Amino acid sequence: MVKRVELTFPRFVKGDSNGKRSGKPRFKAKHRYRTFAFPRVKSECLQANRVTLPKLGDIKFIKHRPIPEGCSVKRACVTKKADGFYIILTLEDKSVPDKPTIALKPTETNSIGIDAGLEYFAACSDGTMIEPPKFFRS
Repeated sequence: MVKRVELTFPRFVKGDSNGKRSGKPRFKAKHRYRTFAFPRVKSECLQANRVTLPKLGDIKFIKHRPIPEGCSVKRACVTKKADGFYIILTLEDKSVPDKPTIALKPTETNSIGIDAGLEYFAACSDGTMIEPPKFFRS
């Protein structure tokens, strides 16, 4: 909750990209929030059909899909909806790189220009014309 309030005050004081300021932030009572997050959760918080959350303890839940191998739980967000409470787990996979590395250098031979048009869906610089799909007519 503190993080949400911390984000609203700079937006109120500074304004958006056009300089337009919004109204003064309104403080909400604790029962008005429908979600709360645990930004740091231990990776061993899951055991079968229970999740261990700080200050709440063990909570029974329905696991509708298994956690992939090699992934660790980083964040948990609890949401209240009309039919009950839901937990959203954010996972981290060490095998996925932060920034994809592309070894391909753009040149004239491996580049193509595409022009969207009315008569043709797309006209490419290599002379290829793509017909419009006309989904509605078929």
